[in-house]
Amino acid sequence: MIAEIIVLNIIRYNPSWKQRWDNFISESKNATFLFYRDYMDYHSDRFQDHSLMITEDDHLIALLPLNKNNESFISHEGLTYGGFLCNSAMKQKRMNNCFDVFLNYAKEEGVREIIYKAIPGIYHTCLTEEDLYSLFIYGFELHRRDSSATLIPSCKVKLRKDRKAKISRAGKMNLQIKQSKDFSDYFKIVDFRLQSKYHARAAHNAKEIELLAEKFPENIKLFACYQNTEMIGGTLIYESKNVAHAQYIAASNAGEQMGAIDLLIYHLLSEVYKEKKYLDLGKSTEQEGRWLNENLMSFKESFGAKISISDFYRIKI
Repeated sequence: MIAEIIVLNIIRYNPSWKQRWDNFISESKNATFLFYRDYMDYHSDRFQDHSLMITEDDHLIALLPLNKNNESFISHEGLTYGGFLCNSAMKQKRMNNCFDVFLNYAKEEGVREIIYKAIPGIYHTCLTEEDLYSLFIYGFELHRRDSSATLIPSCKVKLRKDRKAKISRAGKMNLQIKQSKDFSDYFKIVDFRLQSKYHARAAHNAKEIELLAEKFPENIKLFACYQNTEMIGGTLIYESKNVAHAQYIAASNAGEQMGAIDLLIYHLLSEVYKEKKYLDLGKSTEQEGRWLNENLMSFKESFGAKISISDFYRIKI
């Protein structure tokens, strides 16, 4: 029996390939809207994009969102996750070959380190873990693992008693939960909370998110809690086919006292995203996954959240 010979080519992405790139994203089994070029390119001034396209007999078979930082390739430094993107035609041998040509290409580009951010399984529309086996075969090492609290709306998990009481109390204060476009007021709350708790600022700002929300209105949404006309808390939702991912969950001092976030999360879980496969509340780990913020995780788990994992791999070449 003659072994199948697979010959792959690597093309470095440039804007002339935008339509073909985006078309492939639309049919990919593990991509989300974050990989459309209109999203990836909004921060092109911050990162030296080096995204790659893998072809076989002129047929596009995989994409790799990638940037170069000094002598490192990172997939992708401006995104939460970003490994090989592929469609239903991808097989294990082809994925192994993708890694083979990618590693050879990296060496030719003078790269000495690759950091690979695997796409969490909750985002896959069908099983897409060929890359995890290839990472093992080619000697990549797990160097970071983030633990994320993920709710499954279809699982009717009982709320912890203290959480249930706080939601009930907040519900009696005539607070309103609604979708909003007031990103300016929202980011004032976010920046205040990040500064007061962590002496940090958000990775995004109001203008950036407003621009992205205009380009992706079905994917980027702001849900906020109001007392009369005053916003007292909110969260930004990044919505893909399987997952509504909540980020920048924050409340003002008044909002924290009134349980604005408790009511908001419960509303998203029981009303807005009750038909969604997952409502992800984000990671509760720091220091490259080696420290767990136990209080933050406990808060998220009190809504019935279970754990999903985000892995980062590294290899020196």
